[in-house]
Amino acid sequence: MIPLKKKICIICGTSTYIFSNMKCKACYLRTYTKKIKRFKSTSQNNTVLSESKAYFRAYQFGGGKNYINGIKVPYTALKPHNFAHVLSKKLFPYFKYYYKAIVIVSLAQHQIYDQGTVKQLIEERIWSGKDKKEAWKELFALRRELKKEYHTWVREHKGEYKL
Repeated sequence: MIPLKKKICIICGTSTYIFSNMKCKACYLRTYTKKIKRFKSTSQNNTVLSESKAYFRAYQFGGGKNYINGIKVPYTALKPHNFAHVLSKKLFPYFKYYYKAIVIVSLAQHQIYDQGTVKQLIEERIWSGKDKKEAWKELFALRRELKKEYHTWVREHKGEYKL
């Protein structure tokens, strides 16, 4: 094993063990996090990219109704967990702010949709009579349509979010 030697950090000038690029660990992490924040896009086409604004547009588009059971919910009673992205934000990043890709659901519905299995969906929501099978089928049909729309959008608009 190679013995470590203390060197002088080019940012803070302290004699310490060097982490990367001639910087101590604290200076390296400080400059690295600044780079990440600097490159995060905050607007597109003079429109601010904000999930809260996308949630409000989705609320207006859906008429304020729960997508699965159709119960109207006042906007002031909704929390962020009541808005479910139909497509994964990680796998489909350009539809993150698209109002048609966000639906209003309850917390239990959201958890089953995101982390649950089909077996859980059938046992906990459909067989128990809490939700109708047709409503869940509509949600999965919407997901298929949005996937097709996403792939055509990415081909035509490179690097742009759909709003």
